[in-house]
Amino acid sequence: MTELVAWYYPGQTVDAELRGPQDVDGVLDDLVRVGGPVMAQLWDRSDPASTLLNVGVDGPRGCGLLCHVDGDEVWISEGTGEPGRYLMIGLDWDHPAGVEVPLAVVRAAVHEYARGGGRRPGGVRWRLGAE
Repeated sequence: MTELVAWYYPGQTVDAELRGPQDVDGVLDDLVRVGGPVMAQLWDRSDPASTLLNVGVDGPRGCGLLCHVDGDEVWISEGTGEPGRYLMIGLDWDHPAGVEVPLAVVRAAVHEYARGGGRRPGGVRWRLGAE
């Protein structure tokens, strides 16, 4: 598994390190417990130029979204839902309609991202878009 870093709460001053599947689940569980639409940013600690995965979780609604950034390419999950807003590290992140997927899909995709060295997860329908 690639060692990932996660940033996901306002005022965070140290990296949340994800060294194994239990750490990935811990971050996702934390996001669910927030009780509203929030996002985390994940990337490979060893490579400052690595891809970035933005992970949105809305626990009460049982859905979330994914945004994979690789250089100039920005891919966003394709699903359902109206336009909305997630809170990312204390800032609002507006998203377009049709990008939310079930939480089980989000969880599986984050685990795949961690195992796959930052590659865009394959178990998600993606559309090329703007972040």
